[in-house]
Formats: sequence, C-alpha cells, structure tokens
Amino acid sequence: MRPECIGLLLLLSSPLQAQITAVRLEAPVLLDGRIEEPAWQAVSPLPDFRQNNPVDGAEPTERTELRIAFDERYLYVGFLCFDSQPEAIIANALERDGDLNQDDHVTIVLDTYLTRLSGFGFATNPNGARRDFAIFNDAADRVPTDPNWNTFWDVATARGPWGWSAEFRIPLSSLRYQVQNGQVRMGLIASRMIRRKSELLILPHIGREFRNAQWRVSRAIDLILPMDRPSRPPLYLTPYVLGGYGQNAQLVGPRYRLDPSWVRNAGLDMKYGLSSNLTLDLTANTDFAQVEVDDQQINLTRFSIFVPEKRDFFLEYASLFDVGFLFRIGQQQNRLFYSRSIGIEQGRQVPILGGARLTGRIGEWEVGLIEMQTGAVKAPDLQVGSRNFGVLRLKRRMWNENSFLGGLLTSRFDVESRSWDLTYALDGSIRYTGTQYVSFLAAQTRNTTANGTAQDPGWGNSLLHLSIENRRNSGFTHNVMLTYVGEHFEPRLGFLGRRGYYRAAGEFSQYFFQPARSPVRNYMLNFDPTFFWNTEGKLETAEITLGWAIDTKTGAHIHPMLQYTFDRVPRAFVIYAPKNIQVPAGSYRFLGLDFHGFLGGASRLSGNWRINVGSYYGGWRWSSNLSPSWVVNRHMVLGLQHNLGYADLPGGAFTTQVLRLRAQYAFNTQWTAKTFVQYTSALRTVDVNFRLRFTPREGINLYVVYNETLNTDRKRTHPSLPWTHNRAFMIKYSYTFGW
Repeated sequence: MRPECIGLLLLLSSPLQAQITAVRLEAPVLLDGRIEEPAWQAVSPLPDFRQNNPVDGAEPTERTELRIAFDERYLYVGFLCFDSQPEAIIANALERDGDLNQDDHVTIVLDTYLTRLSGFGFATNPNGARRDFAIFNDAADRVPTDPNWNTFWDVATARGPWGWSAEFRIPLSSLRYQVQNGQVRMGLIASRMIRRKSELLILPHIGREFRNAQWRVSRAIDLILPMDRPSRPPLYLTPYVLGGYGQNAQLVGPRYRLDPSWVRNAGLDMKYGLSSNLTLDLTANTDFAQVEVDDQQINLTRFSIFVPEKRDFFLEYASLFDVGFLFRIGQQQNRLFYSRSIGIEQGRQVPILGGARLTGRIGEWEVGLIEMQTGAVKAPDLQVGSRNFGVLRLKRRMWNENSFLGGLLTSRFDVESRSWDLTYALDGSIRYTGTQYVSFLAAQTRNTTANGTAQDPGWGNSLLHLSIENRRNSGFTHNVMLTYVGEHFEPRLGFLGRRGYYRAAGEFSQYFFQPARSPVRNYMLNFDPTFFWNTEGKLETAEITLGWAIDTKTGAHIHPMLQYTFDRVPRAFVIYAPKNIQVPAGSYRFLGLDFHGFLGGASRLSGNWRINVGSYYGGWRWSSNLSPSWVVNRHMVLGLQHNLGYADLPGGAFTTQVLRLRAQYAFNTQWTAKTFVQYTSALRTVDVNFRLRFTPREGINLYVVYNETLNTDRKRTHPSLPWTHNRAFMIKYSYTFGW
C-alpha cells in the first residue's frame, strides 16, 4: 500500500492551522458499526481529543479514536469510544432526529465550503439513532443550529466490553463542496459526550471561552480529500399519496353541525443536484399533513407574538434565508423573511400549488432562491386570492474568513388585485479583531397598489440596525445594538413586532470561571438595558435587567434576574380578551423578579423552569413556566409544559393557563409514536394530535395522523358549541426514488 494511504497525516501542530488528509479506501468496508476490517485498520487513528468540560484543556478520562476515509461514493467516519465502565454508558434515544443531549453521543461537523461560518452536523448515540443539523453564523447565536436540515446518510453502532463504536457513511452526493486543484478542502470538528460525567471532548481543542464550542466552525481543522472530480449530482423523486376523513363544525340555523369531508391528495417533490454545490428542490401540490399543531400562546402584550415554523419544506436551509434581529422586549424574533407568510392566513392553511427552492454556491456566492405559488380560498370566513411569493438571498465571504456581506429580496404579488409588496435589504458581519464583530442591516419596503400607486421608499419605509459584539464566553463580553424602524416599514413576507421607533440596547456580561475542583463551571453577571423611543424622540419603552447566573459542570443552569420596565401606552389595548380587560393609555413602571433555570446532566429527569413576579400595568402579576421531561426508558419519553399566570389589574383580575402534554414511544429506530395534548384557558379548547411514523430507511415515510379540537366550555356562546370543533384522520405515504 502506498505511504499516503497508510493513515491520516497531521501536517501542522497548531490546532487552528492543522490539516488532516483523509485516506482513500482501497477495499470495501461493511457498515456494521465495527471498526475492524483491514481497510479500517490501515487508517491511523486521531486520538488528540481534549476536554472542553468539565476541565477545559485536560486529557480525556476515557480514550477516543477517530478515523476518516473516503472512496468514490462515500465519506466514512469511524469513532472508537473506549469506556472503563461500559455498563454505565447512557443510551436512550431511538427516534430519527431525536434529542441526544441526555445520552452518550458522538458528532462530526463538516464545513463543506470552508466558509468558517456555516456547516452540517451528523450525530449518533450507542443505539444508532441518527440526527443531522445545519450550523449558521458560526454557532454564535442563541439558537446556533437548525435541526430540521436533513440529508441522506447512514450510521451503524456496536457495543462491547471496551465501550462502543460508531461508523458513519455519508454519500459525497449528500454534501456540497468544491473541487479545486485536485482536492476538496473542508472544515472538521469531532466531539464526544460522556453523559454520566458531563464530559465533552472536542477535536481540535476549542476552549470554554467560545459559546457552543463543539459547533464553532471558525475553529475547525482542515480536512483534505484528494479527488480529481466531484461526485455525480444526485436526483431524488419523492411522490406522496394522502387519504383521510375529517369533520368540521358549521353553524346551520340554530345549531352546529359536523360536516364530513373526505381527503384525497397526491403530490411530488424533486431534489436535483445541478452540481456538487448547487441543489434544486421542486414541489407540486405541497402537503403538510404530518405537521404537529402549533403551540398555543397567550399574548399579554400590545405587540404581535412570534409563532415558529414547523413545515419541513420551509425549515430546510431556513438559516440561509434568516435575516433578523432579536428584541429583548418579549424576545420578539423579528425577521425580514418569515416563511409562515406563505400558505398560512389567519392561522389556516392555504393550498400551495407548487414551488421551487435553489440553494448552494455559485463561485464565491452562497445562493438561496424560493419561488412559491398559492391558490385562492373563497370560504365564508376567509377570502384570499392567489398569490406568488419570491425570495432571493445572496451571501459572500468578505474581508476575512469569518466575515460576510449579504443581500435579501422578497416579493409578494397578488394575482387578483395586481398589487406588489417588495422588501430589499443589505446585511453583513465583520470580524475586525479576535472575537470582536460588527454587524449591520439596512432594509426598505415598497408596497404598490393595483393602480400602480407606490409608497415613497424614504426613511419612513426603512430599517437600519447596527451591533458591535464580543462573541466569547469568558471575561467581559458585550453586544451593543442600535436600531431604527420607520413608521411605514412593512415587510409583508416578514415578521415585525412593532414599528416606528429608535432603539438602543446592550448586553454586558462578566464571566468568572471556577477552578477544576469546583462543581461550578462559571458564574456570570449580566446587565442588559433596552430603550425604545418613538420617531418624535419620546421614550416609549425601557427595560433594564440585572442578573446573576450559575452554570454547573453537570449542565445545570440557574439565573435570577431583577427587572425594571417602563412602558408608555399611547392608546388603550385589550390585554385579556375573554373578559375584555383593558389597559388604559398612560405611563407605567414595573419592578419584577425573574428566576429561571435548567436541570440537565445525566439524570433521566430534565427540563426548564421559570418564575416571574412583580408589578404590572398599575397592578401586579405572577407567572410560572415548568417544562420537565422524563426519560422513562430507552423507548418512552414524557414531557409536560405548564404555563400558569395570574394578574390583578385596575380593569380586573384574570388567570391564564396553557398545559401541554407530550408522550413519545419509539419501538425502535424505525417506528415512533407521538401524542400531543394541549389545553388553553383563553380559548377554552383542547387540541389532540397523534402521529405514528414508520421510516424503514432514509427516504421512505409512512404517517398515520389524528387531529381533534375539543371545546371545554360549550356554553360560552349562543348557540352552544359542539363538543368537537373539528377532527381529521389521515394516512400519508411517501417514497423516494434515487438516481
């Protein structure tokens, strides 16, 4: 065998500049989770993992070996996870894309374009449960990954008296990369979690000062695959068929009647690799029958609330199109493109006739394009015309490997009214030294009526945003933000909680890391002020938070905060519709205590909790949010979320409650059943959702879905409401043909 095929070659010693050359396999390997074949043994292992937690930079307490190889079709990754107590290995998750955080698991991250900003992750636990995800913005955000990204790949695991092993087989056609000068160069991060010890090992070593270190692609080591040409672009066709029966309550004369309806539908999705780094997705008669119902939220503010997207077609590569900024007031996730603007009106689905999505890379540019067409709805309670939607996103690495410049264009065209709505934006992020970044966003909207009249695209239709931040988790960190949003700025394909303001905000933190013998990983003191002024320069809202956080080495988090809020209400608004309780116009000052935390680690019981109490709009309120999750065994997981609140205001007192119950049973890695039950006091309804999923292999899915909405207070209207507002039973089957 040639010397260059004997193993992985470490060319430099510095972790940030080291590179690894993968071995081209000269004999096939069997995907069985065992790294035993002669072809594997010819690949030299990389044992240079280091701790990130609990003792940063320390030698691992258990040995881990990593091997990487490839052939004409696949990239192979082999982990050998030695364990001195193999009986203590924790492995519960079985579901595809399930939560592996409470298990022992290994992860491989690939920055396939070597952008130092984005990448893809592949993870598994000793059960062989698969999870893949996308990474964006160098994992620096509060939500650093997109778990809804999926591609075709396989993994197998094995266990023994020495520990456990994992064997990844990733088709090169599932990755996007560029061949230059006879080689492919990617960024690589490998990590292992030993759950019972809360020990996180990373190769190359990435220190605790970096948030989400195991996904921090800017610190990745270079992986080289010697190859002369890219793999053959893939073509996948996925037809689906759907059948079912439903009932919907309709008011007919003096009483409600459940009208039956049969559901019969079919559609087609296509994914075609135009090149090794550019993919086209087409969809016809798109269906979302398998989507879980939305989490109900009770809005006790005068601003709109954000509802997350759950539809797979829009979730895939969503981070590429995400141009947004976060408010501390209510944590409003404002963004210029909000995919729920397509195919959903007033909380109801509108038929999507078809669409296309183009994602990938053209030269130095990262490209995203969405084109969708929806049908008209002419129902008694919903009148919506046919519409065309377009989104174009461009990004390019500029100045240095951790900086980018980008642009966004969105359009909505109403076929019947002949009206246009446009949003165009320029954004960027520049690393000017170390972990110091400056980010900016400038946008305008232009809305045209049927007769051609258009708003003047002046300052009133504009948005400007600037932030200067230190992206590290050690010492003193900061994020200073300045924002202007005009009174007429209206991104019709976006989400905006409020408009017509100037905003200045800051997030200042000081970290105190503790010695190796301490059970505490670090303490953190934070000071977060936020101020809103209207366009006339008058202060409208201010929120000042002072907090003290504790992070333990087992993964637990405790964070008490003292909050001061000033809110000038320009006009009265209804804060609780069921009792028509209003907040009069005026100036209000609140003082509150917020206490929240997370219980994690190796325990089967985990979850979030939050308690808030203080003054509120001339009165007072308290609220609690408990979200425990219990891993009963490797098959069953139970989850509870209970939001309970009480407010006593001058206009009256009221209690709010949202109760969500989730039960998941994974028979194996192919069969999973989920039940979701949700009660909302404001709506006085119970939503029931049951989903059975069968995935014998990647690309084949069978869903059995049952949905029902029950009225818990039938007498609240006249005539009385029916017990069941609507119900539906559906079966959906999709099969992917690949070439």
